[in-house]
Amino acid sequence: TLLRGHGDQTRIVDAAFFGTEGTAQRKEGISALWNQLCSNAATSNDGGGGNAPLHSPPAAAADVLATVGGMKDSACVLIWRIKRGANDDELEAEKLFELRYPHATRIVWHPFNPNRFLLLTRTYGEEEWGNSQRSVASIVETSRLKTTLKVGHALCECGDDKVLNGASQFFVSTKENTGANDVSWSHVKDARHVITGHDDGKIRLWDLTKNDGSSVTCVHELDVISGMEESQD
Repeated sequence: TLLRGHGDQTRIVDAAFFGTEGTAQRKEGISALWNQLCSNAATSNDGGGGNAPLHSPPAAAADVLATVGGMKDSACVLIWRIKRGANDDELEAEKLFELRYPHATRIVWHPFNPNRFLLLTRTYGEEEWGNSQRSVASIVETSRLKTTLKVGHALCECGDDKVLNGASQFFVSTKENTGANDVSWSHVKDARHVITGHDDGKIRLWDLTKNDGSSVTCVHELDVISGMEESQD
């Protein structure tokens, strides 16, 4: 199936079907450290807004696909519905949503909500952000974004903004080399936490219940190299 929408010279940097997060890939990489961080957070934090309601994860073979273009792509993030074509041996793609946010490098679907996903960003150096903080990822809820209708699908244009308006940001200090390389949701039954892996050798645990609408709170840091843990509470 040919997906028409990204630029002609675009290098696709990521693609994921909804419903595939929280399965096999959760057993590898930084997600393998999740149990340790989650246990530490539960021990030190007896508040935090309570537990989110339990949900059953969807089937892995979903028909909704997201693709992320490279730095020079005009479309940036596209969401498609893949469906059977006129012939049984053909597939067709219907474009559902277009997010023109040129700083996205990876998309990670929410475990059970197709209207929410994480976007990892790796674009700006410290000099672009000044001496305060920089955003390394965003949690996006499509219903909160300002969109227009374009040829049958929703379009959200962000221009060159470093921060995605309408999304909650994961901010880190610009004083360290803290760009993020990977991101993952917590257990598929609540998706209350997010974990990120960084250039400074640390992984960070974020509590989504501590979200003021514009930013998410980092509650723990673990230095993978030294084994030292830091609490942000």
